[in-house]
Amino acid sequence: MKVLTLIFSTFLFVSVAWAQVDTSQFNIRIFGGEDLEAPTTPTLLSVTPIASTQIDVVWSASIDNFAVAGYVLYRDNNPFATTTQTNFSDTGLSPSTTYQYYVQTFDAAGNYSATSSTLSTTTPDTPPPPPDPVVASSTSNGGTATRVVLDELVISSGFSTTSFAIKTARPARFEVRWGRTGSYELGYIATERFLRDYQTTLTDLEPGTVYEYEVIGYSPQGIPSILERGQFTTLGNEALFAPENVVRFSAVAQNTDVALNWQLPTFAGFSYVRIVRSHLGYPTHVQDGAVIYQGSGTTFLDRNILEQYSPVYYTAFVVDQSGRVSSGAIAQVFAFESTGDGGEGSGGGLIGVPPPVIEVPEAERLLPEFRMPDPSEIFITQGSRTDSFGSEGLSLKSEELFLVSIPKSAIAQNLKTIIATLTDPTDNRKSYSFLLRINNDDTAYEATVAPLMLSGTSGLTITIYDYEARVVGTRSQIIDFYTSRSSEQMVFWPDFFIAYQIPLLSLTLLFLLLFLLFVSYRKTLT
Repeated sequence: MKVLTLIFSTFLFVSVAWAQVDTSQFNIRIFGGEDLEAPTTPTLLSVTPIASTQIDVVWSASIDNFAVAGYVLYRDNNPFATTTQTNFSDTGLSPSTTYQYYVQTFDAAGNYSATSSTLSTTTPDTPPPPPDPVVASSTSNGGTATRVVLDELVISSGFSTTSFAIKTARPARFEVRWGRTGSYELGYIATERFLRDYQTTLTDLEPGTVYEYEVIGYSPQGIPSILERGQFTTLGNEALFAPENVVRFSAVAQNTDVALNWQLPTFAGFSYVRIVRSHLGYPTHVQDGAVIYQGSGTTFLDRNILEQYSPVYYTAFVVDQSGRVSSGAIAQVFAFESTGDGGEGSGGGLIGVPPPVIEVPEAERLLPEFRMPDPSEIFITQGSRTDSFGSEGLSLKSEELFLVSIPKSAIAQNLKTIIATLTDPTDNRKSYSFLLRINNDDTAYEATVAPLMLSGTSGLTITIYDYEARVVGTRSQIIDFYTSRSSEQMVFWPDFFIAYQIPLLSLTLLFLLLFLLFVSYRKTLT
């Protein structure tokens, strides 16, 4: 009996251990009673009028038996903001007005704490019209209530981007202007909130180029001060490929939420992924819309966005350590009409269905300068080999990145968006799309696609949009992705092992059982 118990226990242990190595993903579930315990009540610490239109609110952190999900902030007994932080800047307020605040905590189970104590404050009067900007003195000890003084400015330049990190002793609203000349003709970025620390990034700059900049700080009284003027130079002067895009970027509607998933590129020098959202069209650069995520993760849940907009457009940009930005992987989500039975999109049609894609543009709606590139003008480069859509039998290595490019001369200037869509070689019902953006030397529209690590037949479609004429044209090509011999050797053993693990395990256990029974039988004879 002991022998059989040992065999059975060994079988269970080996099975459980084997199940753990059979996957790279783990789902951990905790079974227990329903969470009915509310978080502790937060303490409202301060409400500070920063400007005539802004009040900063600070409160203490709460504790929950599982985890705090967030805080709801109330102004004049009305909830107006939800956050996971313990501070909030309330903007857009009226001057000379008294506001009352309190805060409440909630957990993931929907339990709410009691509300905090109430604090009130009054915004100051509207400041007089600001005078012309004055140059701030660096010798002042933190400035005055009417003038902003710079504590620290750090400028970090990449090949096509430059970041500004600004610190002041007192809250200020900032404006950064830049250009090739002292007129700062290329643009400006301004904040709406009054902050002590501010960071921003300028994009779409030319490599190896000198730029003039100016940083202005506005006090809460509206008085501007020129904090810094100078020059910065972007890195390098050679044309460089943009970094690889994320792989398998997808956006899936979950009721009113959108679940975003992607795989990170593996090149050396990867820094972070920034996901930008818009309801007007695909964001074409890292500041073209609302930044909803920045980091090195692979998932994000955009909550309740489909209650406000449909469709919703997302672009995932990869930024490397030199500040270079990828062309962008894109995804689009539509809300489903409800049928009243609570089902997600059951029986409903898509809201805001996009225009149909046609192979040949409609002649009567065609602008004179419209031109679709020929198949021979759409290039696929992998390593030292370059093919075109005009080539027959296109094949690519699945474990190497590749570049999709179209010469600028092949595209009419009125064209607005160029998208490359690649079907999944293992499941052609899935597809992944990428923006083609102009390269650093202004010669071609390009997108760098990271290794798919999948073998099979795929379709690559180039879609060109002209929003002025509302015309869409496409070019398509079949591509076979194959695995090189070195990769096959790498992949073969795990696949073989997984396929035959259960028979091998069963035979091993059967042999062990027979051996132990034989030993037990010999002992009974003696």
